[in-house]
Amino acid sequence: MDNTEQIYKEIDASSILSTIHAYHDEGWRFAQLCGSTIEGGVEVLYTLEKGPVVENVLVNLPNDAEIPSISKIYPASFVFENELQDLFGIKVNGISVDYEGHMYKLSVPSPMNPKSQARVEFAKRAQAADQPEAEAQADTQAEAQAADQPDEAQAVSQPEAEASAVPAGQAGGETDEQ
Repeated sequence: MDNTEQIYKEIDASSILSTIHAYHDEGWRFAQLCGSTIEGGVEVLYTLEKGPVVENVLVNLPNDAEIPSISKIYPASFVFENELQDLFGIKVNGISVDYEGHMYKLSVPSPMNPKSQARVEFAKRAQAADQPEAEAQADTQAEAQAADQPDEAQAVSQPEAEASAVPAGQAGGETDEQ
């Protein structure tokens, strides 16, 4: 079993740099940064490690937020920050290597952001569907069963299939040798 202690702290976006700087100055190692869609915005999680202790710093942001980069403090964070920009549409200012929203080749911009055009259109289509989920599942199961059943017009009984496989003149067990 893992004995790593994890601690969660929630901060405001205005204190990201000072908080992360304090961790760096105390010898903490940057582990990761990720975003998660939450109602009304995006939750950003900075994870830092020191020995057996893991601390997670949470920042809740509105969908159109801008935050400062920590890449000058922890250089490896530039990859995570670019991902945050590409997938969630959160602007990260001052990234040491900034792909300007094009680190990933995406078919739609900011697909993880709840206000992205793709997510909005998907939600509208889901609401417009009149079938309840159970009814839709029943329809899918019925279609699958119908696909597994042979068409009656094409169905041939086993004896008919065997008889049609015997060449003419050889029905009834006759062979050329008789």
